Amino acid sequence: MVDIRGFKGIRPKNDLAGRISDLPYDVVNTEEARNIVQKENLSFLKIDRAEVNFPNIEFNNPKVYLKAKELIEEYLDKDLFKVDNKEDIYVYELTFEGRVQYGLVCLSSVEDYLNENIKIHEYTLPEKEIDRTTHIDITGYHTGPIFLLYRKKKKIADIIEKTVREVKPRFDFTTDKGVRHRGYIVENPEDIIEAFKEVDNTYIADGHHRCKSAVNVYLKRKQENRLTEGSKYFLSVIFPTDEVRILPYNRHVLDLGELTETEFIEKIKKNFLVQEIEDEQKPTKKYEITMYMGNKFYKLNIKEGLIEDNILDRLDVSVIQKYIFDEILHIKDPRNDKRLDFIGGINGVDYLVDKVNKKGGAAFIMYPTTVEELLEVADDKKVMPPKSTWFEPKLNSGLFIHKL
Repeated sequence: MVDIRGFKGIRPKNDLAGRISDLPYDVVNTEEARNIVQKENLSFLKIDRAEVNFPNIEFNNPKVYLKAKELIEEYLDKDLFKVDNKEDIYVYELTFEGRVQYGLVCLSSVEDYLNENIKIHEYTLPEKEIDRTTHIDITGYHTGPIFLLYRKKKKIADIIEKTVREVKPRFDFTTDKGVRHRGYIVENPEDIIEAFKEVDNTYIADGHHRCKSAVNVYLKRKQENRLTEGSKYFLSVIFPTDEVRILPYNRHVLDLGELTETEFIEKIKKNFLVQEIEDEQKPTKKYEITMYMGNKFYKLNIKEGLIEDNILDRLDVSVIQKYIFDEILHIKDPRNDKRLDFIGGINGVDYLVDKVNKKGGAAFIMYPTTVEELLEVADDKKVMPPKSTWFEPKLNSGLFIHKL
């Protein structure tokens, strides 16, 4: 049984949703966020990455979090944000490259996370946790939704379909990246709440740090005897597993150590069948990797008998880590090794080619992790290697805000 709730959503005025809402804070760095804010002064990144409001300051300076709180209150005072007058649940529709997915914007329970009804597949980093924990606690708002998954239920799907068919969207805009965002208010949220009692678990797809930070705030406030009802829940968007898309998380090794390109390929041949190909060909099946190095493309296929029969070893990202990065290049800590860069699949092959041509090394185009693999890892209480999944399209932050 999954515990969800409606909430009095704080939302941009309908005609400003496309200007205010923006990318999640953790897919842009400070410089990129600053450039976005210079082009659109209302961008929610002013709040989610509030260091951009200062000429030169560390992202975790206390002034940054106080500025974020100040800006939320300013947006409310200037009626840039409106507060819905009842506890609603919303349908969030995303359309990208001909695909549509429908999520439910609601509150999910911290207790469900602590009781493992909300399942994880990724470790979190303390520095990132501290940043978002402080942001939530000082501002008093959940500003970025956690992207959750559930196994589709017909009763829930029928309510969503009826809402989209009969209810007028509260916002409707398309970003410069071609993603269309639409939002609807569900007429009878109690029906959704009741239907989710038949859902056994939800799974974090994206937003492990935001989720853990919301939990940290709950525990902190509980210990300090200042727990509010809103602190017991966090902002989430829950999508059915069969509607979301995972893109590959590609890799760029910046140098080959002491190996020449020829020596590197010879070592790869120990565990892979290597074929030079004329042009770019994305992998079409599991355990197939496309490598770009020295102005040439190669197709790598793992040899038979090397994949161990457990869910983590069966992941493509585990195969490349074990047999290329660790065994050949001695990259044993992929999360922190400066020689290894991770590039989300939304960036095309041309982007990878350009990086290798400018910086050297080799790029690896991966076959994407599947949703089924993610669920299996989470159900088995395991944790995926770093940068295993890239969900696209991203959920905009600033479309829905929850006050603790």
